[in-house]
Amino acid sequence: MQSVFKKQALEAEEVLALTAYFQHTLQRAPEDPSTARLNFVLFGLGGALIMLAVFDVVWSKRFRAVRRPLVEKRKSEIIHE
Repeated sequence: MQSVFKKQALEAEEVLALTAYFQHTLQRAPEDPSTARLNFVLFGLGGALIMLAVFDVVWSKRFRAVRRPLVEKRKSEIIHE
């Protein structure tokens, strides 16, 4: 942003508005960085577990179409031996 505002300085009203905004954000209860980091990690782990559960449900029957014919073929080979 420096390249944009290098030639055009901020006006007094803009400076006051930015100062008021920054003061307002500081007066709000600032979140503890460790709490924010913990929330990020917990939400990430929770999302990963949910996605794993979704994949498990979606792919639960994936191997049955491949395994069943192989097992039946092997059983028929054992019987005919």
